[in-house]
Amino acid sequence: SSCTLGIMNNAQPNEQGQAQTGTTPRGHEIQSTDDHIFRQRIEDLIRDAEEFRLKKMNEYRQREFLSMTMSLSSVVIGATGFAWFFLVQGNLWLALLCMLIAVVPSVFLTGWVRQPVIQYKNNYKTAFMPRLAEALGGLQYFPNRGISRKILARTGIVPAHDKYMAEDCFSGHYKGAKITFSEARLSSKKNPKDLVFDGVFVLIEAQHKIFKGHSIITGDGELAKRLTRKLSLLPPAENSVFARTFSILTNQDSNAPILQDDKLLKELAETAALFQDAKLSAAFFAGNYIFLSVPTAHDMFEASDVYVPITTNESAVRCKREIDQILSIIDLVGVIESEKPVSS
Repeated sequence: SSCTLGIMNNAQPNEQGQAQTGTTPRGHEIQSTDDHIFRQRIEDLIRDAEEFRLKKMNEYRQREFLSMTMSLSSVVIGATGFAWFFLVQGNLWLALLCMLIAVVPSVFLTGWVRQPVIQYKNNYKTAFMPRLAEALGGLQYFPNRGISRKILARTGIVPAHDKYMAEDCFSGHYKGAKITFSEARLSSKKNPKDLVFDGVFVLIEAQHKIFKGHSIITGDGELAKRLTRKLSLLPPAENSVFARTFSILTNQDSNAPILQDDKLLKELAETAALFQDAKLSAAFFAGNYIFLSVPTAHDMFEASDVYVPITTNESAVRCKREIDQILSIIDLVGVIESEKPVSS
């Protein structure tokens, strides 16, 4: 999976009815990090996280043992008291009181037992993930934010939905462009258990306007068919190796040289490949916005089970490659921006 730093659990993201991108101070630049240095940072980070996990795991085990002992003791005492008062004394009320003595301790101890697990998962989001974001080149991390609904509505590639859930948002600036990406899930009221979309949203805001009108590059054939109602399908460029991979649509034919450039299509194809050959879609709109929709079923940033060791830095290195790939798109946009600035 992409950037899985622990064995995934079934935790669901918080609903983001008004999900917003994080406010990133200008000048908070993403810095490219050498793989060797990055691996060392991740090893240190995972070592600290493992120490905390083992501490909380031991606390959890001790509390489980104490809870089991106290629960069994209360059950024995309660059952003995019930038998005595009901069968011998004939007092139903005192017998029922003894049954409460048997049940109540187990109920109250459940929350106490789970506290170390909750603390471990909270620490993962409040301590581990911000340090990971910093190691990934100086990104900022927001556990419960995402790309604004207003932006999603303008992309033309986000499917219809009723509920938008976003979490694990990373944000920063790179070569004058702002980049924001997060996990995202969309669902409808008709089938709330079946997700309309499950994956990653990426928003790149270039420093200056580059594109005219609205254009879309997509590897999703069904989406391309629907888009032809509003946008014109561009014929594949001659000798393009990506003609069968992507469909290119636009309402401004003047964008064709940029959209059909194999350099751009290559970067998008490599990005899709990193996410297990996902049917990636990219929207170019409002002059300087590039929005990527990458469907992937794997939850990228959830804590492992308290009993499962946090995985090796290979997972983090894969995450770095994905981010580097997104940054390479910004590098290419920067070249396009310098070569062909346009007005909206």
